[in-house]
Amino acid sequence: MINKERGSPMVSVIVPTFRRPSLLAQAVASVLAQDFLDFELIVVDDDPAMSAKPIVDAFADGRMTYLISGRGGAAAARNDGIRAARGGWVAFLDDDDLMHRDFLSRMLQAASFLHERVAVLHCGIAYVNARGSVRYTHPRHRGDVHASMLRGDKSSGITGLIRRDALMACSGFDERLPSAQDWDLWIRISRAYYFDYIDDVLVTVRDHGVRISSDPMKAIRSREIILEKYADEFNEAPQARVIHVKRLGKLNAEVGQWRESWAWFSKAAAQDPLEWFKIVAWLLLARPGWEKWRGYFYGALTVLFSAVVAVYAQISAVRSMYMVNDDACQHIWWMRMWRTPGLFQDDLLAQYAHSLQNLGILAFYKAASFFVDPLTVARYLPFILFPLSSWALYRCVLAWTREPYAAFLTATAFMVTPIYMQHMAGGHAHVFGYPLLLLFLCAFTLEKYRSAAGVMILAALFFPVIFVLSGGYWLYSFCRRDKGGLVWQGPVLGERMLAAGFFIGAAILAVKFLGGAAPLIGAVLSSDAISRMPEVTSLGRWEVWPVMPVWQALVLFMEKGFFVFKAGYKTGLSPAWKVFLLQGHVLWAGLMVVMGMWWWRKRSAFSLRPMGILLAVSVLLYVLASTVLLKLYAPDRYVAYPVTLIGLMFIMIPVAVVIAAWPQAWVRRMMKVAAVGLMLAWAPLVKDAGLKDYSDNKKLYTFLETLPANALIAAYPDTADAIPLFSRRRVFINEELSVPLYDHYWETVRVRTFDFFAAYYAVDRKVLTSFVRRNNITHLVIERRRFRQDFLDGRVYFEPFGSWVRSYVKGRSVFYLQSMPVQDCLWADKDVCVVDATAFDRKGGV
Repeated sequence: MINKERGSPMVSVIVPTFRRPSLLAQAVASVLAQDFLDFELIVVDDDPAMSAKPIVDAFADGRMTYLISGRGGAAAARNDGIRAARGGWVAFLDDDDLMHRDFLSRMLQAASFLHERVAVLHCGIAYVNARGSVRYTHPRHRGDVHASMLRGDKSSGITGLIRRDALMACSGFDERLPSAQDWDLWIRISRAYYFDYIDDVLVTVRDHGVRISSDPMKAIRSREIILEKYADEFNEAPQARVIHVKRLGKLNAEVGQWRESWAWFSKAAAQDPLEWFKIVAWLLLARPGWEKWRGYFYGALTVLFSAVVAVYAQISAVRSMYMVNDDACQHIWWMRMWRTPGLFQDDLLAQYAHSLQNLGILAFYKAASFFVDPLTVARYLPFILFPLSSWALYRCVLAWTREPYAAFLTATAFMVTPIYMQHMAGGHAHVFGYPLLLLFLCAFTLEKYRSAAGVMILAALFFPVIFVLSGGYWLYSFCRRDKGGLVWQGPVLGERMLAAGFFIGAAILAVKFLGGAAPLIGAVLSSDAISRMPEVTSLGRWEVWPVMPVWQALVLFMEKGFFVFKAGYKTGLSPAWKVFLLQGHVLWAGLMVVMGMWWWRKRSAFSLRPMGILLAVSVLLYVLASTVLLKLYAPDRYVAYPVTLIGLMFIMIPVAVVIAAWPQAWVRRMMKVAAVGLMLAWAPLVKDAGLKDYSDNKKLYTFLETLPANALIAAYPDTADAIPLFSRRRVFINEELSVPLYDHYWETVRVRTFDFFAAYYAVDRKVLTSFVRRNNITHLVIERRRFRQDFLDGRVYFEPFGSWVRSYVKGRSVFYLQSMPVQDCLWADKDVCVVDATAFDRKGGV
């Protein structure tokens, strides 16, 4: 028991401080708020400028004493406090830490029952890092703990109660030590005194990243001094010596002093050769110096993973010439005319497909066509663009969060989400959408304005939707919010290059949109015309009208952007795998709720402003495009790209940040591995994403390629889709190119479509002959399954043509082409027959 002198306080609380007045004020307030009143508070200022004095004066509490140390170092300041202390017990509190309100009362209550040899009483501690994560430590040292202290068990830092007479007997803190002064003190006190503890958490230690113990060089020097200072005791406890020698090897490795590290590791292994196994395991698993390089490591891993996923997803397109994205049937086929002059001459469909292309696409494929087939270029583009997009997303998230693992996990989710791979599989302008948007965000976030300007120009050349989005993002970023709402604040210094890129891109768009359309193609259909066309409804060719509410578009594309969207429903997966993926919905929903709540409660340090700006610009452009329909592209284009990314990042970043900040190291590592594993479990969803297998008709395509180069083939529209791509021959109409976008073009296609179906389902040969003569058809592809009643009762074609055909064939059961004899076919396979249409004009012909 402590004998209290008359007039002296029971406890002396010593707070050393150095130039942290705001934190000191909080620490002092926590002491003065104690529910036990018999104490004194000694603030020892290690700053010769006396920066802490105004704080002490502001409290004006008679229990406080202000001392000037100015001798340099926390150990000297604490020793000054010990010498000035009058209490029987001493409690130390750093200026950035906090005492819980019942610290003194609970500790002194426990102290009243201690053995007379106990000189140190510890309690539990709550450690709070800069992110707000909390971990708890509970002391476990009771009785004679000298051997434990030699091994480096430093208990709970310098917190707790210590008998003042024990401190004086041990001469206080060793001022030669740059760090680890508490450990050194415990070694000396534990020689003659016992330790004890209570399990309650009564102190909060806040880590601001500037603690003395976080400096590895100070830790190295202190351990070297302690090993020398207690050499005799370490000789009697060789295992304790091995622990500290090995620790010195690790500390030197972490700061890159490999020669010194090797020397210390050699000393540890000389005493116990088995230590080599532990040392090697540590070097492999702990990766010394990891903090400096882990950003590069995760970046390299992102590129590697994305390249593997791209190969896994698209390898079928390389192995089979008939595995392609269906958009290649709309955008790539006609480009073969550059390699083979004479193909697709005077072809309306080729003129239309050409008119859809942007200047950059035309220049890119025309240059490539000198060396390789355009379809080959389209097949291999995903292997370049997908890793590039994943890397750009990684850099964006890393710049926002400063957490490499969060960026890596978000990029991994991007890799296994089918929509992103689907967009990059067609070789047309859309494949550049995500890469260009992500590259712009990356360059803009990193303030590489010259690069951002270059990306904007490329976007104007290759995919203007992204130019409009990135330009809007740049302009919107000038706004700041205050009490009056959004206020324009103008460009920041260094953005002149971006302005130049914006105006160059705008000039490129002006050339494209103001240059005038080809007479046969016409102008873009008006909003009024679109609103009356069934072709642009959900039953038509292109679902644009009515324009869905903006909130519905946001929800739709946010869902599509996350990897569990419709997971388990893809054909080709085993039932067991589908069950696993569907169960994953529940798992991820629970994980997102838990992580999201934790993250919002802790308020992670990174800003959501970039995602907010991107979302605001998307909504603004969606609304604008809804009122000027198709002039700025279809409205959904402006949410399809940014909103899918926002949906992915808004879910994945909080989850990844929470995992990366988890306080327990072993739990954090397990969660990191498990999260990546769960991501990769969805990889089967991207297999063949965006690809369509046309091999069922490969024999047909092979035969049609033998026809004259000027042949004009009339086939059912969906069968005709791939004929120009694989057979290099013209078709009368097809479904891929039946897009109601330009007025003159669509009117021609509309007439052709009705004309084709009237001839295809004609009963009289004269109708067919007239169709062939009028349109200069050279060959007809007949599919007998198209005449079966079950087919005619289903979806014959999109509206309004489907309803017209059903009305046209009503009451008929026999059609002229249905009864075509096999001997009249130039080529036949199963129920498909190709006939020479010119024979209808010849007497005695077909």
